[in-house]
Amino acid sequence: MLSTSISMFVRGSLFIIVVIVLLLVISPLLTGVTILGIIPLLVFAGFYQRWMRTLQKTIQDEKGKMNTIAEESFANIRTVKAFANELFETSKFGDGNEIVYQAGRKKAIYDSIFAFMTQFLLYAAMAGVIYTASRLYEEGTITIGQISAFIFYMLMLIFNFAIVASVFGNVAATLGAADKIVELIEYQPVINTKGGERIDGEIKGKLELRDVKFHYPSKTEVEVLKGLSVSVDNTQKKVVALCGSSGCGKSSIISLIERFYDPTSGGVYFNEVNIKELDPKWYHEQ
Repeated sequence: MLSTSISMFVRGSLFIIVVIVLLLVISPLLTGVTILGIIPLLVFAGFYQRWMRTLQKTIQDEKGKMNTIAEESFANIRTVKAFANELFETSKFGDGNEIVYQAGRKKAIYDSIFAFMTQFLLYAAMAGVIYTASRLYEEGTITIGQISAFIFYMLMLIFNFAIVASVFGNVAATLGAADKIVELIEYQPVINTKGGERIDGEIKGKLELRDVKFHYPSKTEVEVLKGLSVSVDNTQKKVVALCGSSGCGKSSIISLIERFYDPTSGGVYFNEVNIKELDPKWYHEQ
């Protein structure tokens, strides 16, 4: 579907360029009248393409959230039922569904307006061409044969514009959907996965958290760790357990040690070296 739309879009666009050149050869003045009708269409097409990309991105984002809600709800159905959260989860899914519906509704309206404007402006341009051609014929500066040829090529122009307009929405929507993919491809990770220092010599395996403060990127207002300092020396051959109530930060400490996150302030040290300076691959192999 996408490859066909792009093929039709490119073929139609190239044909439009060729036809405009032929129209210029027949009559530059009539071609100028034609272009006067095309320019507003191109301006409107620019707005239309921007609207479609925004709407398609909204639809893709909301569908992703809805899929996540559905997967989590079904995967943890016992927990959902245990806390009588069926209506809450259904409501969250319904809110996303409503956003997708409204975006799809706007998309259909924009499609209809664009199709109408395309036909209206092109046929208005043709009406202007016929009027101007009749005046030129009266003045004797153009022949019936030239007028017939010009109108023939202009009909071809309108036909190819209709083809381009019919697939333009699909191309614009595809670009909107591709924005997320491009964003992921170009994303630069906060924590580098390559490069860094490797400790030579004896590795004691000492781990230390020094005045560590931490909050999750998605919840900056909730500070999980508030100046935590703890040291674990492997040379003592002791087992260390992290104990505490749910939500006190045990899993967060492990995530920081494994460097899935970096502390907001303070540091995590391995063998007296800040793990930010270590090669992540080498560090995870230890």
